[in-house]
Amino acid sequence: MQTSPMTIFNENVRKAITANGKTITGLADEIGMPREALSKILNGRVDPTSSTLNRIAEGLETTLWELFRPENEQPKHRKKAAQVA
Repeated sequence: MQTSPMTIFNENVRKAITANGKTITGLADEIGMPREALSKILNGRVDPTSSTLNRIAEGLETTLWELFRPENEQPKHRKKAAQVA
């Protein structure tokens, strides 16, 4: 079963909120949106406009591409090998 793009977006937004030490309320305030409206978007009860999607991405300091990218396609962060002087 495939996951819908909006489900992926909503999951990635929630992860980004947590990773950035924000809350849904904090993000909503930052992008000038009522918390209830953002919550409805993240719960799949309202379809956001492209403008709203962009505001969410900007508030999370990321791109729409990253927010719509499935988890299995997320880049793997590698630790750099320690350099010996």
